[in-house]
Amino acid sequence: MSQSAMQEITCPKCGKKTSFLVWDSINTMKNPEMKEKVRNDEAFRFHCPECGASALLNYNFLYHQQEDKVLIYVSADGEDASEMAQILDQRGNAFDGYRKRIVRSYNAFKEKLLILDAGFDDRIVEIIKSSVWDNVEAHYKDKKIDEIYFATNDDGESSSPVAITLATGGTSGTYYAVGGVLKTVLDSKLTLSKLSVESTGASVANVNMITDGDAQMAILQSDVINYAHEGTNSFDGAPETNALWVAGIYNETVQILAKPGINSVADLKGKTVCVGDVGSGTEINAWQVLGAAGLTKDDVKAVNGSFQDGVDQLKDGKIDAAFTVAGAPTTAIVDYATTNTLNLVSLTDEELAAIQEAYPFLIRDDLPSTTYTGMTGDVVCVAIQATLVASKDLSEDVVYEFVKAMFDNKDALTEGHAKFGFLDPEAASAGATVTMHPGAEKYYKEIGVL
Repeated sequence: MSQSAMQEITCPKCGKKTSFLVWDSINTMKNPEMKEKVRNDEAFRFHCPECGASALLNYNFLYHQQEDKVLIYVSADGEDASEMAQILDQRGNAFDGYRKRIVRSYNAFKEKLLILDAGFDDRIVEIIKSSVWDNVEAHYKDKKIDEIYFATNDDGESSSPVAITLATGGTSGTYYAVGGVLKTVLDSKLTLSKLSVESTGASVANVNMITDGDAQMAILQSDVINYAHEGTNSFDGAPETNALWVAGIYNETVQILAKPGINSVADLKGKTVCVGDVGSGTEINAWQVLGAAGLTKDDVKAVNGSFQDGVDQLKDGKIDAAFTVAGAPTTAIVDYATTNTLNLVSLTDEELAAIQEAYPFLIRDDLPSTTYTGMTGDVVCVAIQATLVASKDLSEDVVYEFVKAMFDNKDALTEGHAKFGFLDPEAASAGATVTMHPGAEKYYKEIGVL
């Protein structure tokens, strides 16, 4: 029979504790649904309900595929498994005639399943791997081998889907919501990758995560990816070029939520303003807009924080205004408007002209009066593009499949979030001002937009 228990897990990202079902043993005859959950990793994948972070948990367990007489013990913690080996080697027990294996990692376990599912003899594979191991260590004494895998598909890619962490933004923002819809819709469409969505500190942090290998894809502002490649603004003197263009998704509007009575950017002089997280794309755009309106860092009392932080402080009367750069409608503003008087700052003609002259990538993007409850008319704003990027280390095939699946399933994505209604291959590719990922380029050329 299968055995499991709820255990308290601390999220590696936000530090919050939550319960997770941990399996000591899995019997696929008693629990047939576990056969698929083991193979798609969901049996072992932790999803934080607080921040949305996802992580694959490695722990010891016994896998019993009784219907096929397969028994695999996973010793993921590296502890001595000799006691389990003695139990499995005993003759006359219930496991006579079984293929009994002990593996030292979750990856090795997944490879065993792939080989056995294909009807091959895993012992032959292990002999070949042992020979390769010995030869590599003999000829490359400076190389250290952790693991070797031979299980591949017909295209030569790893048979296990590539784990993609999609870096997004705060849980109240559009990035996070859009990322969640991508996962929900594409999960069943992707064969080469497995998507997880992570809440982050937004654009600049996302570039850094790709550089550090903590994320493989990200949603960020189009101007920020340019700053990264050019080594300007938050990347001054230290260009980061690992993140490559995949697709422009939709316009992101620079929205200024303020107390009643503040009717222009110029009115923010002498006021306390939340300009976004330190180093974020929002902070950069906030100072661009303020600067184009003639305001310096001496003219406003700037505070840093997420847009949700800014909204909360605005409710409490601690600040006078807060910037956000997000697709509209933005969840935090929708919530704010339900219990507070809504005042979104509309740019004057002079402010708009000054902004566009200084920063041509900030295009005019008016918010219709129907965008939020409580609006009394259209609001003149500027916007940049929300952009999907991918690590240059992701294979061409993986990114190609992802991009194709995204455009092929536009209707389903749009049902999940209205922002996908703006998704268009020509616009998605035309906005690229940095190097495009080869997988995305392959797709756009295939459909004739490049």
